[in-house]
Amino acid sequence: MALQHNPVVSVRGWRLDIASPEHGTAEVKFEAPGLHFHIWASYTPFDSIGDLARTALLFFLNKDGERVVAWNTEPVQYELRFATAALRTRVELHEFADHRRPGKSEPKASAEADTYTVAHTLWLGLNRLQAAAPPEVYEKTWRHPFPTEEVDRLGNCLSLHQ
Repeated sequence: MALQHNPVVSVRGWRLDIASPEHGTAEVKFEAPGLHFHIWASYTPFDSIGDLARTALLFFLNKDGERVVAWNTEPVQYELRFATAALRTRVELHEFADHRRPGKSEPKASAEADTYTVAHTLWLGLNRLQAAAPPEVYEKTWRHPFPTEEVDRLGNCLSLHQ
C-alpha cells in the first residue's frame, strides 16, 4: 500500500516544492534547517526532476552512498549533493558560475536529517508535482517523462518503513 498524497506542508522543517513546468523551466524551492534553495531550473541539459526522484529512491533503498542532482539555470548551475550513511542523510548545496567546475567547491549551505525525513520530503514534493501536472502536459513542458515509477516505488518503500 503506497502512501497517499496528504496536505502535510513540511516534514520537521523540510519542504520541497516544484511548480508545474512551463516553457522548459520549473520553479524549485527546497528548504531545510540551514538550507534554502530557490531557482528556476531548465529542462536541459539535465532531467533534474527525474534525477531527484531516482536519487531519493536509491539512497532510501541502498541506505549508504553519495549522489548528485545537477540543476541548470542558464548559465548558473547548482548541485544538490546527498550523502547517506548510518540512516542519516546530509544535503549540500553547491553553486557554479557556469558548466565549468573548479577543482573543489565548498557548500553554500547544508542540512542533515534522518534518511526517512529527507526521502519523505522529496516524495511529498514530487507527489504534489505529479498531482498538479498531468503526465502528457508535464512531458510536453519539461521535455522529459515524469518519473512515475520511481515516485510510486519510493512511496511504497516509505509506507513499508512506517
